[in-house]
Amino acid sequence: MARPAAASHTIEWVTDGERFAALHDGWEALTAGDASPFGTHAWFHCWWRAFGAGSRLRICAAWRADELAAVLALHERGGLLASMTNYHSPQFRAPARDARALRAVVEAAHVTGAAALALHAVPASDPLLGAVGAVSSRRRRPMVVEGVHVSPIVDTTGDRAAYVRTHASRRRTQRNKLRREHAAEFVFDGALGDLDADLDRAFAIEAAGWKGRAGTAIVSAPETEAFYRAVAHAHRARGELRLAWLHLDGRPAAVDLLLQRHGRLYLLKTGHDEAFASLGAGGVLQLEIIEHCFEQGLQACELLGDEEPRKRRLATDRREHVRLWSYRRRPAGLARYAARRAVVPLVRRARDGRSALRR
Repeated sequence: MARPAAASHTIEWVTDGERFAALHDGWEALTAGDASPFGTHAWFHCWWRAFGAGSRLRICAAWRADELAAVLALHERGGLLASMTNYHSPQFRAPARDARALRAVVEAAHVTGAAALALHAVPASDPLLGAVGAVSSRRRRPMVVEGVHVSPIVDTTGDRAAYVRTHASRRRTQRNKLRREHAAEFVFDGALGDLDADLDRAFAIEAAGWKGRAGTAIVSAPETEAFYRAVAHAHRARGELRLAWLHLDGRPAAVDLLLQRHGRLYLLKTGHDEAFASLGAGGVLQLEIIEHCFEQGLQACELLGDEEPRKRRLATDRREHVRLWSYRRRPAGLARYAARRAVVPLVRRARDGRSALRR
């Protein structure tokens, strides 16, 4: 089950759910100081239970004596070794005690015999990207890196009034108008009672608009709903779940599902009732959340997702994310590499075209 890696590490490949669950304490110790919730055991455990059907669990763990030193949360399907990520993953993190431990799991992932290693939504500044690049280069493995999304961030450590004047004056005007014409109530952290009932209401609001019609709402797929319910329950148990509501005239007009960790607030999912769309209810709720971060002394409000114009106007910073592939120098791997090299320019042109339309 385990085999020596570098002189100071032993590699273990975790392939069953019981062993995955047993890694909880060591994994949590690895991520204890990380502000991001997207590398924790809880996050990946929820993801695997919801989306793991049809895949083989392949978590790479590096041990230093009896201490967990790094983990790379992977699964295998169709000859591809891939990160535990999909459309619902804002970012992918590989917790590690230090660069040597990270290098150990990356090295191990490159010698499994899989045709390719694929990692999605890696922050461009994350050491994981450099580690994969260094190992791929040394092993002369072809590699492709593609930008996938740029997530806006609002720094909430400065002067709130100055921020609103500079970045959110239009939203402030919308909010003032809304308050004059309607009975408006902002409720933050409204997940202290019956959580499933709260989630039912939140998911119904999200599905009532264009997401429901497009089939991209949380309730549009059973596995997606299972994932977000599991995330909500797991993070409430950790004290990290937040729900924010905007009620207008006694009706829920907008809702945000959020995670708060180490002074940062992450907007995981948003929804609004289209009956209030002309009032900008969703945008007003975002402004309320950002101002709440200022009031509570939080470091930042992470808007997540991609850099749409409405988010860009609110942002003071941004985080780029990439998707990367490292291909084995064997026929199957080289065939995948050739196919990817043909696809990436098409994807880039399509993305650039969408960006031009937004501008």
